Amino acid sequence: MKKYFFIAVMALSLTILQGCDEEKDVVLWEFTPADVMIHVVNANGENLLSPETPGCIVPEEVEAIYNGKVYEYRYTFVVDGKPVPYKPFAINDTPDSEKTREISATWYGLHDGYSGNDLEPTINFGTFDPTVGYRNEEFEVVWPDGSRDRIAFDLFIDWTDKDNPQYVKNLYLNGNPVEAIVVVK
Repeated sequence: MKKYFFIAVMALSLTILQGCDEEKDVVLWEFTPADVMIHVVNANGENLLSPETPGCIVPEEVEAIYNGKVYEYRYTFVVDGKPVPYKPFAINDTPDSEKTREISATWYGLHDGYSGNDLEPTINFGTFDPTVGYRNEEFEVVWPDGSRDRIAFDLFIDWTDKDNPQYVKNLYLNGNPVEAIVVVK
């Protein structure tokens, strides 16, 4: 009889314990790293990083100074020793063995970038991970003619609403808030 009583108590305890366990949905947040993208145009709005534009700027002659370190321009996508326009990342081009859910920030410093559907060249600086929480960061771009532009930014995740975190990216050009960094030369 004691044996049956023990089994009944054990079965009852399992149901009680199971009922007390509160399950919560676990949400994993992923935030895309970001570059600071710099568009360089002339007074007519023509892209000065395009070699066919009169008075174009050679990007290899541009430098950035960040946290006391000088960054020279570099290409991030090179084939057979020659820079080629960046191919936007396509998950289907990646073999299954190399796929990951993690979106990690790769530091390139001052490097090539491209925007829009026609891949207009830009100069990019980064890549920065927003989960690090960049606030009041600043770097200086030194142009081939010796002129300089001061670029500042904030890049962070605002967790005020834990269920709806906000990706914050603020840009400033020479102390003025801007939607995009567009330098007119």
